[in-house]
This record gives sequence, C-alpha cells and structure tokens, in this order.
Amino acid sequence: MAGPILSSGVRNNLLTLQQTTAQQNVIQNRLATGKKVNSAIDNPVNYFTSASLNDRSSQLTGLLDGISNGIQTIQAASKGIDGITKLVSSLQSTVKQAQADAAQNRPTKAGTALSTAAEAAVTSKSLKDIALDKRIVNVAGGTAGADAATATSSGDLGVASGADGTKLAISIKSGSTTYTASFDGATTTVRDVVNEINKSGVATAFVDEKGQLNVKGNGSDDVEFGLGTATVTAAVPGSPTAAEIATANAAAVTAAGTGGSNTAIGFVATDATAAGAIKGQSITSAVRS
Repeated sequence: MAGPILSSGVRNNLLTLQQTTAQQNVIQNRLATGKKVNSAIDNPVNYFTSASLNDRSSQLTGLLDGISNGIQTIQAASKGIDGITKLVSSLQSTVKQAQADAAQNRPTKAGTALSTAAEAAVTSKSLKDIALDKRIVNVAGGTAGADAATATSSGDLGVASGADGTKLAISIKSGSTTYTASFDGATTTVRDVVNEINKSGVATAFVDEKGQLNVKGNGSDDVEFGLGTATVTAAVPGSPTAAEIATANAAAVTAAGTGGSNTAIGFVATDATAAGAIKGQSITSAVRS
C-alpha cells in the first residue's frame, strides 16, 4: 500500500505545528524554571555567561555570610567591652571612695595660732604669712619670750637662744619610719620647718589662714611629731668647734623625740609620744553618708 502523499502546503503546516510545539515546550520550560536560558542549546553565550555569574553569586553569598558572622562577632565583642567599661567604672568609684576614706582618716592636727590679728594690722600681712615668716628662736636683741611681728621685724616664737648658738630639730615617726632633721636656730623660720616636714615622706605640713601649723600623716598610722632645741656649748666662747656643734645637733634631735619645744609651735609635748600621738578620725564613707 502506498504511503500518504502530502502536498507542500500540508507539509508546511505540519512543520509550523512542530515549530509551534517546540516553542511551546521552550516557553513551558522557561515558566517552570524561571530561566530564559536553560541549556547551551537555547543560547550558548548567555548560558555560559549565566553559569559564570551564578558561580560568582555563590562566592559572594559565602562572603556575605562571613561578613554577617564578622558583624555578629564584633557586636558581641562590643557588648563585652561595654561590660568591661562598666566594671572598670565601678572599680574606679570604689577606689576613689577608698582613697577618700583613707584621706579622711589620715592623722591630722592643727596647733594653736602662731600669729594674731594685732600683728596683721601692724604688718598688713595675712595671719598665714606672719606665722610662716616668724623665727623659732628668740631674735637677738628681742625681749625674753616670743616677740610679736612688727612693720620692721618678722617676730619670733620665743625659744631661748644660747650665747654660742642654738640648734633646732624635728622628729617625725609613723609606723616603723622615723625622720629627723636639724637646723641652725639663728635663721630657722616656721616656713623652714614646714618645708622640712614636707620633705620627710612621713607627713605633710602647712600653715592655714588662721596662722595655725597643721601636720598630717601620709598614711593611716599615728604620727609622733616633736620639735627640740639644744644650745651649743663652746669650750672657747664664741668659737664652737664642729664637734661641739654636732653634739648640739644630736641633743636637739633627742629633745625633739620628747617634744621638748612643741609648745613654741602650738603643739604639746605629748604629740611626740606614742600615747599622745596624732591620730586619725576613723571615719568611713558609711559614717559620712
């Protein structure tokens, strides 16, 4: 039996139907995959370009994940730093409070005034400056006892002077540390004593606006503070030897250990003893609040 004979028109129609079916399949595939190019047959250039871009996209996605993890790590570290900062601030507050308590409890004493309002009126100076400028030992030619400051004289605290000289000394003891220093009584002023105390490392001193000498320990231990004097005894009057001066210095240091001349600077002799040492106030932040 002979096969069907198709005219050219029918063949064209069949070819058109085949092409339409092929295009339909392509469109359905695109709709199903969401891709315009699904294989190298569809469009070789676009297919391989797309494949390359997909690879780069995957790499960028991996990098983005890494960046996200890095950001989370940094955020966690930032929170940790914030926590440490708060802890440090809290510790600083605690330290400052402890320092305030320690400073409040340092042994402190203010002596009696070393200058008067009458002296301030005559000299036109403050009570503080008058006290600082006064000599410890009686000024040559002055009266027995303390001499008041005048317009022409700084005055003195009345410690008796010896014919061949007078030596002064201070003694400061706090805990196991003792500091001593001696001075030439002829020229030593209250200012010199204050400066020497401040050099000791054991205590500090200053004269306040009332003209009072203040002594404060550098730590919490009681402070034993004394001023002592000794006259120079020369075998040849008016010409003391170095050995005789050294003997007087040693005697002044010994006298300072008992506070022999403490009253001259507004303190008492017992300030130089363990029983009467300058003490702290034992005040804490809880008591102050």
